[in-house]
Amino acid sequence: MLARLAATLPLIVAGCGDNTSTGPASGNRLALTGFVYEDGTVQPDPSTFHDLARAEDCTLEPWSDGATHCTPATGELGFLDPGCSIPALIGEPYARVPFTSSDPRISRLRVAGGLAGTGGYYRLGDTGCELYQTAQPIYVVSDTELGADDFVRVRRLPDGGPGRLAVVRARSDDGLSAPIGFHDTMLDLDCAARSAPGAASTECAPVRATAPSYYADATCTTVTATRASTANADAIETILDGCPVDLAFGGGADYLFDGTPDHCVQATGYSPADFVIAGAALALAPLPRTIGSSTSRFALIANDVLVHDNQRGIDCAPSQGRCLPPIGTTYLSPLFRDAECTTAVMEAYVATKTCGTTLAYATDGARYFSVGAVDGDPLYTISTSEICAPVLPVPGFTPHLLGPVVPLEMFGTVTHVVL
Repeated sequence: MLARLAATLPLIVAGCGDNTSTGPASGNRLALTGFVYEDGTVQPDPSTFHDLARAEDCTLEPWSDGATHCTPATGELGFLDPGCSIPALIGEPYARVPFTSSDPRISRLRVAGGLAGTGGYYRLGDTGCELYQTAQPIYVVSDTELGADDFVRVRRLPDGGPGRLAVVRARSDDGLSAPIGFHDTMLDLDCAARSAPGAASTECAPVRATAPSYYADATCTTVTATRASTANADAIETILDGCPVDLAFGGGADYLFDGTPDHCVQATGYSPADFVIAGAALALAPLPRTIGSSTSRFALIANDVLVHDNQRGIDCAPSQGRCLPPIGTTYLSPLFRDAECTTAVMEAYVATKTCGTTLAYATDGARYFSVGAVDGDPLYTISTSEICAPVLPVPGFTPHLLGPVVPLEMFGTVTHVVL
């Protein structure tokens, strides 16, 4: 959801003009942050602020006290020893402590006491204390815990005025004022522009959305969500035919199913009473998506976290210090050209329904490839019974030829800074 918040800011800032009373402004403790591209283009980042007193970035998150506080990134709790008796923090020097098992909101943070190194750590699993490998930093846990009062409280306040969408601003007592999204007065929920590469328009999607869980029907088409996850959410966000959609909450589930439409089985070990069935799709407010004028390499895009790379003719977003193209639901699959499964080929499966977007790249996690034309030739795979068999169609996706690797140096550099 944080990326979606950032997508909203360019249009809001453009509408603020020189009105510093409503425009973005840092506070005495919380400072604005943004992205600076290699050509000097500056893109404000309303999803992240910098806590000057604590010398760390933070994001807005609701706590168990009912307020929103600017909270640093958190890792997971693990253990340093094979007996799972010495606590450790994995990935970040903080770990969240939820209010209750059914209320995931933060009640306090555990704090690291020092760096223990990298490599292996332990956590409790089905077979007891299990070893896990990680390249992330591993920290010793101190006796210190931080509460809500240690972090800046931020209020999300909508502007008044006519129209369905009211600008929402983050405001704190130290003077921070930053537009971070909208309030949809018709649906009565906070929303932000959904990223839509290559499209002429987008929609204002709920900021507080939960992920789907099991299905409520024997065809595995109607999704559910846990009641616990819907307590602090406004919609269930899922993917239908490669496109994101936000669904209202429906009634309770009678049964739970798992799998795919052609292999759907009843799920056991869970209580249907703990799940909510997804209802109808929400009628989200439309938003224009306009590329700004620019004489340099990058141009801001109103209502999108992406910027436009004029040099490569693509939309891209900050990641790994580069402005990298989005890949959406595109994925790579190793297959074969012949019925003996001897000639290997890597295919890019692209969502057939494009949702009005343009996705021209795929990645294996380390490299980026250009995506070529639709591959209409027969494809084969080795089945679970070790037989070379024709590849079955993947509903909602089409196989494409995979183009050459695009060196990361071809994508522009970008740095996240305190503004």
